[in-house]
Amino acid sequence: MAGVAWLVVLVVASAAVLDHVECAKYRITPSSTSVLQGQTVILQCAFYDLTAKDIVTWDGPPNYESIAFPSPGPQSSKGQNFPLKPVIHHESVGRAVVDLILPTLTKWDNGVNFTCTADQGYPQLTHPKSSSAILSVHYPPTVIVPQTSVHVREGSPANLSCMVDSNPPATVTWRKLGHGLVMKGKKGGQTMSLPKASRYDSGVYECTADNGVLPHGMGTATLDVQYAPWIDPTMDDEITLMHDQEGFKLRCLADGNPKPHIRWRRKDTSLYWENPLRFHRVRYDVEGTYQCVATSDGFQEVTKDTFINIVGRPQLLGEESVSATAVAAGGTARFACDIMADPMPDRIIWLWRDRDGIEKELTVASGEFIAISKKRDTDTKSSSSSLTIKDVSYNNEGTYICRASNMFGSVQRNFQLQLTESDHLPAVIIATTAGIVLVATIVIIGIAVAKKKGLICITRPPEPLGVSAPRPMPPIPKYGRKRGHGTNDSGVEDLELQEVDGTMKPRPPPRVDKEWKAVGLTYTAHAAKYRVMPKSTAVLSGGTITMKCAYDELTPADTVVWLGPPNFKKLLATGKAVNPRFQRYAITGDHSKGEFNLAIRDARRRDEGEYKCSTFGVDEAEGQATLTVVDPPEVFVPRPSIFVKEGDLANLTCLVDGNPASTVTWRKLDHHHSLAGTERGNHLILHKVSRYDAGVYQCTADNGIPPVDVGTVTLEVRYPPWIDPSMKQTITVQYDNDGFSLDCLAEGNPKPHIRWRRKDTSLYWENPLRFNRVDYGVEGTYECVATNAGFPEVSKETKIDVIGLPHLLGQDLAEVLTVQSGGTARLGCRIVADPLPGRITWVWRNKHGIENTLHDGLNGITINDKITEQEMSSALTVKHVDVGRAGTYICQASNIFGPVKRNIQLEVKESKTSLFIIIIATTASALALMATMAFGCVLKKRRVTRKQRKPTAVHGVSASRPMPPVPKYIHATNTIDSGVEDLELHELDRALKPHPSSRGRDDKEWKSVGLAYSGLVHSTSLPPYSTVERQLPDGEDNIRHLTTFREDGPTVPATPSQ
Repeated sequence: MAGVAWLVVLVVASAAVLDHVECAKYRITPSSTSVLQGQTVILQCAFYDLTAKDIVTWDGPPNYESIAFPSPGPQSSKGQNFPLKPVIHHESVGRAVVDLILPTLTKWDNGVNFTCTADQGYPQLTHPKSSSAILSVHYPPTVIVPQTSVHVREGSPANLSCMVDSNPPATVTWRKLGHGLVMKGKKGGQTMSLPKASRYDSGVYECTADNGVLPHGMGTATLDVQYAPWIDPTMDDEITLMHDQEGFKLRCLADGNPKPHIRWRRKDTSLYWENPLRFHRVRYDVEGTYQCVATSDGFQEVTKDTFINIVGRPQLLGEESVSATAVAAGGTARFACDIMADPMPDRIIWLWRDRDGIEKELTVASGEFIAISKKRDTDTKSSSSSLTIKDVSYNNEGTYICRASNMFGSVQRNFQLQLTESDHLPAVIIATTAGIVLVATIVIIGIAVAKKKGLICITRPPEPLGVSAPRPMPPIPKYGRKRGHGTNDSGVEDLELQEVDGTMKPRPPPRVDKEWKAVGLTYTAHAAKYRVMPKSTAVLSGGTITMKCAYDELTPADTVVWLGPPNFKKLLATGKAVNPRFQRYAITGDHSKGEFNLAIRDARRRDEGEYKCSTFGVDEAEGQATLTVVDPPEVFVPRPSIFVKEGDLANLTCLVDGNPASTVTWRKLDHHHSLAGTERGNHLILHKVSRYDAGVYQCTADNGIPPVDVGTVTLEVRYPPWIDPSMKQTITVQYDNDGFSLDCLAEGNPKPHIRWRRKDTSLYWENPLRFNRVDYGVEGTYECVATNAGFPEVSKETKIDVIGLPHLLGQDLAEVLTVQSGGTARLGCRIVADPLPGRITWVWRNKHGIENTLHDGLNGITINDKITEQEMSSALTVKHVDVGRAGTYICQASNIFGPVKRNIQLEVKESKTSLFIIIIATTASALALMATMAFGCVLKKRRVTRKQRKPTAVHGVSASRPMPPVPKYIHATNTIDSGVEDLELHELDRALKPHPSSRGRDDKEWKSVGLAYSGLVHSTSLPPYSTVERQLPDGEDNIRHLTTFREDGPTVPATPSQ
């Protein structure tokens, strides 16, 4: 019958007297050594020669009522009152069996004592005979965790407990979930203690109880180790950023329990930012020391400093890059230039570009009216320079340029100086105008007075009749004019079974009643002697062992004692009484038969040793036995993780506890070759570790007692960074390429921090190196830098070579150049390319759209070309610029990738100085003309007056011949000089005539109507004089006589004709 246990009690009856009761024993179906929870148990009591007066009784614990069965007959119905514990009466020839059925046992039935008693009802003749059975119900363990969460501080002890209820007692093991090792607690098993908890001990721990009855009992407890905030020490102490970089952020990695609150603070301030630290655009004012601050409840804050260093091209502080300043003439102009940069510029230079576009560097020695002051502050990485110009004049107008540069580039600011009208200029203009008006007024008044007094001729005097008017004065010559220009113990394990001879079992009758008088039994007493001697044995730790000891011929006066280790100094039991100090010990067996067995449950290592069972009169040496408590190996790894540097010695250790001693072997997981180290029992020695020795090593302990135990040690070998040597030394990238990146592969332990750095600078970029757009400024040598804690940095160089079409530098420069007329225009063109163009060509497109190629030395044009390794520049100079030189000047170049060009518009302006000179010259000419006219009128008046004073010619005499026409040489030379220096003129009848030179009488002759001079130089240019007869007005009395000159005689008056 499966699931049913049979307990058989045999009772023999003869002649209506019980002969004996067979000791209770189990008969289990199916075969088993235990009664499991949930099974049904049948207790059988067998009788022989049972009479009708014999009464059989089953007695149980207080919660069970006695069940009595008389001999078969009408009273057998008594058992029917207990339907849950039915009794079945079986009869056969000479034998009767009473069964007690216990259905569906529970753990609460464990240890219950049932007694079958046969009573004839004649106490004077015989006592009842009985036999007992104690139920041992095996049930699986139940685990209760009294404290599911344990919170401790790092360094404090931590105890994790679980309470176990089971039969037989369970073995408790602990393990950390997610961790491969099995951990065992202190003795007792239900508590695991950590003397000093660390942050790495945090986690969920599982206790498993196993007593061989399924299912296993399990419970979990969470260990929470709280520790102070901890900031990742690999965070850089200094970080270098590029000025004007966008979108920078710095993250601080910190750990702690409770989880820390991480913020950033600028050192020595109370200004905080959340983590990560972000800057939308990096400026020089970002530079400084920042602290990562980690705080958590119950602990002090922890900080770590990081210095942010900003490098880059100079930055101008203050106003925009171009500003205009207006200063009055004679005043003082001041310009200031403040610059921040790292590295700082060597100096700040001042340039002056005049109105003609010519640039000149200004220094202190440039003039007594120019002063330059400089100030430099290395703490704030700022420089300042100021330029002062005193007594500003028109010549100081132009553009003043403040310029500074470092290795990252240059920056400049233009100050436009404009001159306003001086306070004295209106006075000068007014005074000049007043003077001109005054002079003109005087001249006009003088002319009017002269007219009134008749000093200025108005009409010509009358001429004699027949006399031609003198020839007019030659015109005034014209003169040319020049023109300027970024463990509660549950108690279950100590539960002891009640004494067999205790309250749960009726005490047997004294041994003096050994004879049955009714049947005539007799016996003879002899000295006690061993029937069963203790034997040396072994027991598994935690198990139960019974060391048997039985005597024959014991008397009531005999006392059996058990002595134990060490050296039999411990008195364990006297008779049936066990020393209260040993709660796990019990004396079992049928004492009436001299059985005093020592039962030890939950055997422990301290129970091991020699035991002695003795009584008076026996040889004690024969009653000695050795108990050995064996224990499977238990491995404890003191250092689960070992960190060593490559090349150092590594010692891996496993501590093993077990009895007998264990054999320890080592192997490397996932490694199928023999180990390179030396195994020395619990130790594995690796003399010179390499990075390839890193991994998980397993030690296995085996002492022949299953199960074997294992432990693991993780060996971490630290070695310096190593950069992949296959990375190219030179990489060619095309100019204007978008999204270029270069990845550096490196390994090391700890994992290295990989960055890029431009060679010979402190400018860093994160890996991979990225460029949003490739230009020629990207070209250069870059270093992949790998760093990790405890080792020097390792770097590898890579040159980035940029090729492509030419690129014009200075795209932001002005494309329109204005030059004063007569000045000099300078145009520049700088080109970067790889490969370089063959040459830079200049083309001029005039206002009519006609293009001409310009060459050096043509029409005042100078072209200077310079060539460096990757840059080509050309400067075009045009001197004496006039309006005809205006137009578009084109600088163009090309290589195999394509052409590039720049158009520069040249505008020419008339000079204000030239206009001023023209106005002054015109005014002066007008004044001079007026004065000349006035003087001419006065002179002519005088001549007329003198002419009127001389006598008039005789009536009828012809007037002198008129003035000859203006000679031709006057029109050719614009001068009245005839070229004949020695020619004399004399007045003849108020007309200037050439004085004749001396001559002979044969080549000259006088004529009545004029003179003819054959030897006169001007004879070909001057026409001969003619005499014109002019009639005088009426009144011949007023006729004046003409004086006739004779060559050879005196002057005689001419006789008027009739």
